[in-house]
Amino acid sequence: MLDKLIVRHYPLPETRVIPHESGAFVLATCQRTLVVRLGSSLGKVEGSDFYLGSDGYSLLLEVICGLKSSIIGETEIVQQFKKCYREYIDRPDRDSTLMRVLERLFKDAKKVRADHLLTVGGRSYASICKKIIKRNSSQGKILVVGSGALAKDIVKQCSKEFEIYLSARNDDAVDELASHSKVTIVPWGDNCKWKSYSCIISTIGAQKILFDEEFFGDWKSVHQKRALFVDLGSPSTIETIMTEKDGVFRLSDVLSFAKESERHNQRFVTDALGAISSISKYRVEYFRTIGKRSMLAVVGDIPCQNLE
Repeated sequence: MLDKLIVRHYPLPETRVIPHESGAFVLATCQRTLVVRLGSSLGKVEGSDFYLGSDGYSLLLEVICGLKSSIIGETEIVQQFKKCYREYIDRPDRDSTLMRVLERLFKDAKKVRADHLLTVGGRSYASICKKIIKRNSSQGKILVVGSGALAKDIVKQCSKEFEIYLSARNDDAVDELASHSKVTIVPWGDNCKWKSYSCIISTIGAQKILFDEEFFGDWKSVHQKRALFVDLGSPSTIETIMTEKDGVFRLSDVLSFAKESERHNQRFVTDALGAISSISKYRVEYFRTIGKRSMLAVVGDIPCQNLE
């Protein structure tokens, strides 16, 4: 079964229109789109790379374990995977056999993280952002702009140590987040109010500028050295000549900050990649055996760490 696995990889998905493939599972993130299915017909699709069988399974494991992310070992990708999977199982064209493969993928990823990435894992854009705040700002108030998954993670990470203010366009999402967290709601689009916060975290990615040069000029003149703006959006919604030296951190600056600790973690990453290779080869035989048993039951996990 797994020898029929096909994984298409599209880098930078926001620049492409991804062809629909019936029965395929699709993971779309800000860094890539993966289209996963079982079949014998490959076909050529412009702008994509493809991986087959155990190579495809290895790629999926590397992605869900955060080893293909800009922040190595980040955990947000797991939630993105699970969200896409929940949407997939509700589709009328879902492939029940592919679902079994994906369910095994979640279990295998959990094992790789537990065995090799505990010291690397737990890292996320929100946790890195929190470190930047603690290093560069002495203020106890943070304005979080946006209400998506990243904004929720930042609120969760920072609410115990900082006073959180939240501003977003989606009133329902804001109300839901406020009902579960201690946040103060700030009206959406109130630039004058936004400028009153010395520490601002923007999580919004859009093809529109929300914070222009005039905004930053006024904001910086008020807060001076206390000013800290972290832009986590992709595409970016800020437009200014200000840089990290002025207290304005773009996504690339956040990633550079995160890489400071990656050398220490390289050994764990190497071990994880070796484990992924072994697990992928094991899964090929595992599903081949299950196939011979007519898929009567799929039970148990990896027998032991050495996959015997």
